[in-house]
Amino acid sequence: SAIDVEIQAKEIMYHKSNVTRIISERTGRTTEQVDKDMDRDRYMSPMEAVEYGLIDGVIDKESIIPLP
Repeated sequence: SAIDVEIQAKEIMYHKSNVTRIISERTGRTTEQVDKDMDRDRYMSPMEAVEYGLIDGVIDKESIIPLP
């Protein structure tokens, strides 16, 4: 029903807000920037994810790429 859809939409927005806040806190970026970046599909290379602050480093066979 329409009420169920509305409840689910509110639940999704609540969780998106929490994820945005957590990513903002962990990366040092504003919630506005994180929200904008999450608005569309965005694929990052491992180095881009390190630079964004989502991950600390990348492990491969040869080495670890540290956080700058």
